[in-house]
Amino acid sequence: MPIGAQFGYVQYLGSHREHGDAILVNPKLHVRQASFGAGFFSSGYVTFYPACLAVTQRRAEVVAQSPPPKFPKRYRRPREVLSDGAVESWVIEGGWRDIVKNKLSDEERKMPIANVLNHEQLSAQIAKGWTPENDSR
Repeated sequence: MPIGAQFGYVQYLGSHREHGDAILVNPKLHVRQASFGAGFFSSGYVTFYPACLAVTQRRAEVVAQSPPPKFPKRYRRPREVLSDGAVESWVIEGGWRDIVKNKLSDEERKMPIANVLNHEQLSAQIAKGWTPENDSR
């Protein structure tokens, strides 16, 4: 997807019954390219974005195809958000039960955030190099 004079790259993972299209995001801007090495998405994160719709609307395009990595089984989502946007507690979902946590471990911080991003939000995150690990919420 074009972001200014550069491009952001995502890999489609599949569809989640509740959150929609899951994608793996490379968090950096790049020059246009058509092939990707095995480690291209190694620093990526998973989020939800209407990828199929974006391609249909020509806001994004398919430039390569490769087998997707495993679809994540667990996600985190904000449970209680303060008026300043800070998250007071999180819900870890996707196991046999949801778990509420006030503080996330380093491993939990790497989990996908069960957010559905629109095109502008995703473009802004890629442009600033955002990742779940550096999320200040």
